[in-house]
Amino acid sequence: MHMVIYQRVQALLQEIPPSLPFSTSPEIRAQCRTLIKQAKEQGRQTLTHSETAQVLEAYGIPTAPSVYLTNPDEALARAEEIPGTKALKVVHEGNCRPYRYRKHPHKISAGLLQDLDTPEQVAEGVRQLGEKVAEKFPEYAIREYCLQPMQRGKHSMQVCAGITRDPVFGPLIVFGIGGYKVNVLADRQVALPPLNMSLAADVVGRTHAASLIREHSADPERDIQHLCQMLVKLSQMASDLSDLRGLEVNPLLLNRDGMVAVDFAMDLGTPSRFAIMPYPEELREWVTLKNGWQVEVRPIRAEDAHLITTFHRQLSEESIRFRYFHNKSNLTQRDLSILSHINYDRQMAFIAEYLGDDGSKEMLGVVRVWNDPDNIRTEFSVIIRDDLQGLGIGSLLMKKMIDYCTNIGTLEMIGKIMVDNHPMRALMKHLGFKCRYNMEEQVIDAVLRLNEPESEWQRHRLESMPD
Repeated sequence: MHMVIYQRVQALLQEIPPSLPFSTSPEIRAQCRTLIKQAKEQGRQTLTHSETAQVLEAYGIPTAPSVYLTNPDEALARAEEIPGTKALKVVHEGNCRPYRYRKHPHKISAGLLQDLDTPEQVAEGVRQLGEKVAEKFPEYAIREYCLQPMQRGKHSMQVCAGITRDPVFGPLIVFGIGGYKVNVLADRQVALPPLNMSLAADVVGRTHAASLIREHSADPERDIQHLCQMLVKLSQMASDLSDLRGLEVNPLLLNRDGMVAVDFAMDLGTPSRFAIMPYPEELREWVTLKNGWQVEVRPIRAEDAHLITTFHRQLSEESIRFRYFHNKSNLTQRDLSILSHINYDRQMAFIAEYLGDDGSKEMLGVVRVWNDPDNIRTEFSVIIRDDLQGLGIGSLLMKKMIDYCTNIGTLEMIGKIMVDNHPMRALMKHLGFKCRYNMEEQVIDAVLRLNEPESEWQRHRLESMPD
């Protein structure tokens, strides 16, 4: 069984995940970080219900329509903004933390009134909940009251999803059956971020919730697809917002109309190290080439395998020989997996990507580095499409990689160039590399010092490494 599990994991690692249309932007990350910063400046370790809703909506996770109130008079004036029968929840310091029902699962619905119809009932509900909190939890300050439409009559299934932390492995993504019996049913699976669609499908597929969806849903494939997309978004949220300690979305209703988050909570903490380094969104940038094209230079992703395949077909035999030192006409599934699934902690690959007017994407070039375990030396390779030579793409990618390696503290960058690869030798000379002939391997070694050793062991390691 160890061999069976090993083979399954190896196959999973080589899967090429489908692309996900959603990706975060600097504006989204800045908006959410501002909310978190303001909460911390106020001395809070939790976000309110309304603030958490803003973060979820920013990441494309739909939340139930809500009106947030502070007193009975406001409730009387604004209750009609929510049509039909309503539910009212009080949000205080004691119920803003995720997974708070771990020790007392029966208290998950405390502070909730349902089936309110008129503005007068809503205003009276605000008074009742305020008095209840003041009596039972006098140490807690009330943050707000949340008014939502009752979610009934659509044969909804309740699931739970979120983010938590493990003391050893750091952030974890959580998924399973939700509702007030979540801790009793214990249908909960966890995964290490970052997630892609294939890994998210594996997490969802291991739960009893997936079996119920396949048996009772009118469109199980659509529902499971929506859940996988949501888990990938939660994974991205965990990567982007380093101060996020925990997030719980429970219940998350799944029905014929789609998916909607009804109740949620988020707390904050100090940044935690990831077991697997997430996708470095902050390294993406847009540049203009000499021909006027707007090109995005960004780290490679597992979903880029199809771009790599098309790019490789457009290379000449000579370009392939210069890159791989032998003719490699086709890339196998394993080749694509190795080239697109990289460990950002030990490797980096930047691609130049052009977005056509019809929405199609083209890969123009790629530069890669492989770091040694002590981050002393990194070996690079770069390749540009033959029909795009002379546009400065190679120089652009190399400068991006040199800046990256310098910033992470790498001491030296080295690359091996075939003797007859004159364009690459000229580029290395232009970038300040020292080129020397390697008689043993009969190639040109291009070497660039990026940082000076800060300690004696680094100096010794650098001097003892083979040229």
